Amino acid sequence: MVKNLKTQYHHYIPQFILKTFDDNFSLNVSDYFATIPDLFVVTPIPDGSVQADSGRKRKRTTRRRREDEAKDPKEQAKMEEPKKRTKVKEPKVKEPKEQAKMKEPKEQAKMEEPKKKSKVKEPKKKELKEQAKMEEPKKAKMREAIEQDEGGGANEQGEDGRANEQGEGGGANEQSQVADIEGESQSGGVKKENNSIRTTEDTKKPDYQIKVYHAASRTVSLNSVRRSYGVQDLYRDVSEENWMKFEILLSKMECTSSRFIREIWAGQEDLSLTRSQLTEMKKFLVIMTYRSNNRRDQYKNDRFSASTRQSILMHMRHKNIKRIQDVWFDNLKWIIETPADDIMEEYRKAIVYRAKMMMTFSMDEYQGPIHIAELVEFGNMCTNLMCIWQAEEGSEFILSEGCFGAWEGDGREPFHTFYIVSPRYAIILVNRLQPWNWATHLPFKSWFEGDIHANPETVYTKGPPPSNFTSDHFSPTDEFKYKRIVVPKEDVYFVNSIFLDARRESLTYKSNLSMYRSVQYYDMMKRWRPDLFKNGHDYSLLKRKLVADMGMS
Repeated sequence: MVKNLKTQYHHYIPQFILKTFDDNFSLNVSDYFATIPDLFVVTPIPDGSVQADSGRKRKRTTRRRREDEAKDPKEQAKMEEPKKRTKVKEPKVKEPKEQAKMKEPKEQAKMEEPKKKSKVKEPKKKELKEQAKMEEPKKAKMREAIEQDEGGGANEQGEDGRANEQGEGGGANEQSQVADIEGESQSGGVKKENNSIRTTEDTKKPDYQIKVYHAASRTVSLNSVRRSYGVQDLYRDVSEENWMKFEILLSKMECTSSRFIREIWAGQEDLSLTRSQLTEMKKFLVIMTYRSNNRRDQYKNDRFSASTRQSILMHMRHKNIKRIQDVWFDNLKWIIETPADDIMEEYRKAIVYRAKMMMTFSMDEYQGPIHIAELVEFGNMCTNLMCIWQAEEGSEFILSEGCFGAWEGDGREPFHTFYIVSPRYAIILVNRLQPWNWATHLPFKSWFEGDIHANPETVYTKGPPPSNFTSDHFSPTDEFKYKRIVVPKEDVYFVNSIFLDARRESLTYKSNLSMYRSVQYYDMMKRWRPDLFKNGHDYSLLKRKLVADMGMS
């Protein structure tokens, strides 16, 4: 059981996805998957600070930790007993007393020689210290020269040096952060290994670190994955006390979905899902969209149109809910607990109710399990097509608070909904009518058209379907075979521009060059299409830092 349930850090982007943005994460390491024992979306707040693992290579700490936990003190004592017995039973060769006496003076002389040598070495240590003091002025001049060469980026580095993660204990200046990012930290002319992967003393688990751009301070720092892209006490305003059971159910769905996502990472050609697995995959993605700090704050601050608020108030009367913020959690827990087939059945009922209300102008209240607007949105998302996008070589996707569920559309209906699963890959839910150019008659067309949509190959359990088949021909074991669709750089930068414009507090990137090009593309698009990119954020300081980190003039 998790202690102190009301002091949790809840991630709205899964941790195993955040880890792919660590510079030390390698998609080619076959045993990496053994180091992800906790795919839970709930992370207990650590009691101790995070300390760097100085200069040691990554090891399979999770497996060793499990082995140590499995061993009781009694078992460890049993394991040590044979070792003690073997030492006692070792045969000893007895030498004649005369030979032993003859060897004693020689052995004593040999033992005394190292002591004499060590006494001679002692003054050399003092000389080395004095020599180091003499070289300090030279090193200071070298540092000043380096700072002068960096030019315009000096002020920004000073700001970044003060931007450390809260609650992590201990600080690191900007030079050490940049060195960790580029792997070029040196001491005394000796190159050190990149030690951005850390371990916590309380859990002994690898602590991955990612680059985070903070919009408020306009600085970049290395942040722990455990304390990034989440919110403390997500359910602090919820009346429900036993919310942890819903998080456990969600974590099980996350584990199921993560298997397919890891297959995408590994580059496997066979990317197959059964119909039931695909339904659970879509359900998890949509839940993570709804289970976000943005959506919770919308209910907390009552940010709704007049018609939507009236619908919510009717639902509150029907469900006897007193506070509007409790509607958010009431919807969330029903979606998590209810099987996907039952949700879709209720979704069809809601669609029929809406059509009847529009045709007959009926004022009857919808008395469903959750608010009708959320139910219809959930059902529409689950009926969308799923694609797997692979960024073209030389480009990467970035992260923001809304990257796990951000969408592109005309303001009423989303055409594409994005779920970034690594710097290289993204899962896209495409409007089911988009491949047939449903939106061509509207003033706003989707930016993403052409060959970046592909329906999966379907293998029906009951055989090839007839021309006039119905849903009766479907089976939970029907198989959908997906292919990775290589997306041009321009489309990748456009997706990143959506995140750059919609970000609230943070951004994360892995490649400095790809991030620089994404910001350049965003600057161009916000001038060309201000109707699409209305916020028009300024990233000039971030661009200067990226140039400095890449060593460009």
